[in-house]
Amino acid sequence: MPIQPTYKKTYSRPSKRPENTPVFQSDSSGKEKDSETGYHYFGARYYNSDLSLWLSVDPMSDKYPSLSPYNYCVWNPMKIVDPDGRDGVCKVNNRDKKLVITANYYVRTGPELRTNKEMRYLYSPKDVKKIQKSINEQLNNANYTVTDGEYSGYSVSFELNFISVDKSDYDGASIGLHDYFEGVNIGNSFEKLPDGEFFGDENDRLAVGKTDKHRGIIMNSKYDNKRSRVHEIFHTLFYDNDDAPDGIGNYTPGTDYPNQNDINKMINNPNLQKVLIDE
Repeated sequence: MPIQPTYKKTYSRPSKRPENTPVFQSDSSGKEKDSETGYHYFGARYYNSDLSLWLSVDPMSDKYPSLSPYNYCVWNPMKIVDPDGRDGVCKVNNRDKKLVITANYYVRTGPELRTNKEMRYLYSPKDVKKIQKSINEQLNNANYTVTDGEYSGYSVSFELNFISVDKSDYDGASIGLHDYFEGVNIGNSFEKLPDGEFFGDENDRLAVGKTDKHRGIIMNSKYDNKRSRVHEIFHTLFYDNDDAPDGIGNYTPGTDYPNQNDINKMINNPNLQKVLIDE
């Protein structure tokens, strides 16, 4: 019997570790700890737990000039969440009651004509243009409106940009890290790999794609289609509701694109930062 594909929200991509490379392990902080330096990696900067100090400024410090660039969660970690130091962005137009979701996706790309096995798992420049057109049309033609929370009654549209990056220049771990809109990081990576063990889980279920730390998408080439791409894109917008009975978290054809509940959850999630554009 064929295995039913499913989704996973987060992953660590397996790789071969060169000799003498630092090993990262998690402890009670829930973040990776470099066993050689003792520093914790929070996704956007490192933390020295012995000195209780960040080793670099918050990449969003320009947005908060009144605060120390070495603060965390605006000095209020009991109420404010900062899972990895980066944010999606929702542009807010209060005058017209419009919300625009904006993000950039840097796509690992190869030549139009792919002649060997490795090249089959690269997108071509034409593929990238088609992906941008099809996904934006799918989401914008749905004419979403928020029906709950602070932005109830606001319309929702999407401006998702897909940018080709040649495979020789592609580094999924760092690409897009300096890509900001009004102080909010909006850069994401996007690639695909062959179907196989990497996409399995402890229950031998296959994932159609995986998203790392809400910014790094890897599609399973076997299930790489518009619907699966939309699912992973919603993870980069801090939507984490896999195995839902309906909407983008389920598998029933005709009901497996974002529904009203999905839109409300995404917009009302405090991790999806809001930026005013009408002032």
